[in-house]
Amino acid sequence: MFTLRSIGCAIHVLTVVSYAQAAYTPLAPNSGSSSGAITARGDDSPISEPLALLFGTASNSLNSGGDTSSKRSSDTLGQRDVYSPRISDPRTATTWIAGSTAVVKWDTSDPPRSITNRSGKLVLGYIDARTDNEHLFLDNPLAANFDIMRGSIKVRVPQVPPGNNYIVVLFGDSGNRSPEFTIN
Repeated sequence: MFTLRSIGCAIHVLTVVSYAQAAYTPLAPNSGSSSGAITARGDDSPISEPLALLFGTASNSLNSGGDTSSKRSSDTLGQRDVYSPRISDPRTATTWIAGSTAVVKWDTSDPPRSITNRSGKLVLGYIDARTDNEHLFLDNPLAANFDIMRGSIKVRVPQVPPGNNYIVVLFGDSGNRSPEFTIN
């Protein structure tokens, strides 16, 4: 399943890059410029790195009307930060009982000024002791579509085989996992 999702993500990235590159055309050799710079179609202002424009780091844009000021698109959009709050509960000594209700808690004391994605998703998983790989139950989240600034959420503990290598992972901007804990 991981391989298929990785391939899907790679195809999506390649598609986006293809669209970005299609929006630009190199200067024709007879256009009077020998710089080899890339320009937006219908615009004579050079863009040295077209992918930088795609990712918001170019110094000029298609809508600038030839303005090559040093104002960056990130200044216009505002700075955005990835937020990865530390999970404080469950801890290593925690034991959940399958079928019961449990509370997952995380630290919200030091968020960045602008969080890119506040919509949370909490999933259960386990660590394979032989490989240290995380195995996440992504198709059956414990909770989804909640504000990660809440700091906690009640969940129903699923019916899973007993074990002491379970983890929860909180997704929002980033994925961060709890220590391993027990489910009986």
